[in-house]
Amino acid sequence: MSHWIKVSGTRDHPMHADDWGPRHRAWRREQGPISAFPRRPRIARGHRLVNYAAGSARWFGSGRIYMVEEVISEEPEPGGHPRWPWVVEVEHVVSVPLLSYAPAIEDIDVRARSLSQQSHIRLTDAQGELAERLIREAAAELG
Repeated sequence: MSHWIKVSGTRDHPMHADDWGPRHRAWRREQGPISAFPRRPRIARGHRLVNYAAGSARWFGSGRIYMVEEVISEEPEPGGHPRWPWVVEVEHVVSVPLLSYAPAIEDIDVRARSLSQQSHIRLTDAQGELAERLIREAAAELG
């Protein structure tokens, strides 16, 4: 199973609210159960997206990974958003409801700086599995 870090938010609209849920639900109401990209990704059905909160390092002291989604569409498709024209349909796997409790990106041996010009990067199997485990543990800790 392939894992990818996927940036959520932008420099202009960082993920700075501890409770990211309302923002996520608003996106889903407007766009549907998708994850969007600025260029066509090499992501396919069964791959997992580890969501990284853009700007979270500024607000929480370290960049946070907070949700895992599984890609359920066969391949990326054109979407309707001018900034993110490629989309994949996703299904929620696990998430931490508060960014302040979410694992740091450095916990999986990825530097936030490696994402500064990227919307997504591929993880090693070990990094992906560790990310899922840490997010599950943090979610269980919050109940």
